[in-house]
Amino acid sequence: MTKQETINLIKKIKAYYPIFRLEEEGIDEWALRLKPYEYQDVLDKLEEHLKGEKAEEPPKLHFITRYLKTKEEKEKYRGDYLVRCNLCGREMFLKELEETHYEKCLCIKALIPILRARGDDVSYEILDEYDFHTLDRLWDKYGIKNNNLDKTLEGFKNG
Repeated sequence: MTKQETINLIKKIKAYYPIFRLEEEGIDEWALRLKPYEYQDVLDKLEEHLKGEKAEEPPKLHFITRYLKTKEEKEKYRGDYLVRCNLCGREMFLKELEETHYEKCLCIKALIPILRARGDDVSYEILDEYDFHTLDRLWDKYGIKNNNLDKTLEGFKNG
């Protein structure tokens, strides 16, 4: 994406969320983070946000770039089959599903009821923020007595 396309995106966000503000430094950061992606893909993510659970608040840059493929990644997966994960419903290339996604998704689906039974307020989206290694370590040690999920996850992430 170009900086002008980023500015156009920000104007579109402001049209839906008048409280949304970015200073020049923020615009530069958004432009830098969005540069590897195609404008239409980013607009599609904005539309997804507008129809999603958190539509009442402006989208975060992290949400917009999450699961987007860069031009290089799209080229890498050219000719691969597009599939939908039967656990979370996310659409991706078969190669990605087989390489990394499915095992992580299974782990998240297994952890949610365990962590909720411990009193942690957790969702798929929260756990999906962490890499598989962190989740796998959490799975191995879910019996920790600490009910503060963020603190527990942070300990595994740093440890």
